[in-house]
Amino acid sequence: MAMRPHSRAAVTLRRRFHRLPVIWAGRLDRNSDDIDCTILNVSPGGAKIQLADSEPCPSRVTLQSPRFGSLKGRVVWHRHDLVGLAFLEAPTHVAESVGGLLGQPMTA
Repeated sequence: MAMRPHSRAAVTLRRRFHRLPVIWAGRLDRNSDDIDCTILNVSPGGAKIQLADSEPCPSRVTLQSPRFGSLKGRVVWHRHDLVGLAFLEAPTHVAESVGGLLGQPMTA
């Protein structure tokens, strides 16, 4: 059976890193304003967050959390109050910032 281009299985195969499911408080700096958010999952390559509103986000943002400080990223998708981020920092730096909780690169 062929996979649809945007199916969950296809997206998982494209990912370089395992995602760690979390429920962490955070703030997203959207250039002109900061907004509270909940970090739903995180990996050395990015994060999925839920915003307190569904206002548009600029392409470049900074994700802040007491767990890891600040990480610069770019918005790769935005649906309602959910946002997918790709971190602009090196994956090794992100993994160190989050305290070694994040997984290693996925292998086939």
